[in-house]
Amino acid sequence: IPLPSFSLGNDSTICSGSTLVLGTNITGMPHLWSNGSAANSIIVNTAGVYWVEVDNMGCKKRDSANLFIMPSPFVNLGKDTTLCNNNTILLDATNGNALYAWQNGSTQPQFAVNSPGTYHVAVNKNGCYAFDTIKVNYEYKPVFSLGPNKIICNNNPVLLDPGITNASYLWHDGSTS
Repeated sequence: IPLPSFSLGNDSTICSGSTLVLGTNITGMPHLWSNGSAANSIIVNTAGVYWVEVDNMGCKKRDSANLFIMPSPFVNLGKDTTLCNNNTILLDATNGNALYAWQNGSTQPQFAVNSPGTYHVAVNKNGCYAFDTIKVNYEYKPVFSLGPNKIICNNNPVLLDPGITNASYLWHDGSTS
């Protein structure tokens, strides 16, 4: 009776969050995996040694493979945000010994935003990738004038009106009308 003929292949490295299928491509013979499975293949995602034993009518062959996990880079550009005009935000995707690709082709770890748009980055660290996107909107400061400086007599009121609707106000005395 011949021994089953298969190989789990070389030891493998995958990125964290990824999976790897280990299998024998043998059907009709009982399998026993290190995790107790009897299938002819398993899906793995944690580091360790995985083995399988295939039984051909009492003639058993066992093979093993070691799985290593490479940490993926971490990227968080933050929540979508709204800035006042003339303000900037510095997006930071810094990961040690990584490569960067921003939406405009920049390869720096940081990106200064000074206009509205959708910004995204891909970070490659040792072949493991992470991605993030942020949408930046801008609100523009209202432009108004209270008029030229005036000289007034005591107890003579002057109405100050910036002439802007749908806005909230905060005057020097704390009033908001």
